[in-house]
Amino acid sequence: MVLDADDWVDQRLVEVTRATMTLDHAVGIIQAGFAVDIRNLYAAPLPHPRIFPEPFHRICGSSAIFWLRPNEPDPLRRDPYQRLHEHYRLNEAAAEAQLGVTGLPVSGGYIVNTDDSHSETYGPYAQWRRRFNQAVQAIGEPIDERFAARFGLSLAQLHSDCGGRAGRYEGALPMSSPAE
Repeated sequence: MVLDADDWVDQRLVEVTRATMTLDHAVGIIQAGFAVDIRNLYAAPLPHPRIFPEPFHRICGSSAIFWLRPNEPDPLRRDPYQRLHEHYRLNEAAAEAQLGVTGLPVSGGYIVNTDDSHSETYGPYAQWRRRFNQAVQAIGEPIDERFAARFGLSLAQLHSDCGGRAGRYEGALPMSSPAE
């Protein structure tokens, strides 16, 4: 799993992955999760028809667990990430490579409205990302203790790390995929 500063991991990830993936699977995919506005402490489920209607892995790069098998003679089975690194087309690439995929029944947290995400500020879809963030803030619900605990956090930690809320966005919402 490739993990960076704009992702949260469900506390049950390892347990569920071990129980779900079999020798037939090269990758497990988190198909649903949350967009988390870290500045305002709001979260919205993904997919969501008014925010991002596609599966979670199409927007969050840290949504796949690759089963690395060092002793496997087939290079694709040894390290499937080499072929399946494009998270937005995991299912298609796995089908092309004839590698097994399974869904993982856990949630991911995709952190938005942060200075830690290069793609929000400088990426090719930076304007779309700003509208995405506004939609999360407008549609999302305030994070509570139960939600934070799902990712091994507490609400007190989030408040101290994030400095409180700036308010809910009230403007017009986007919604389409970034490439549209």
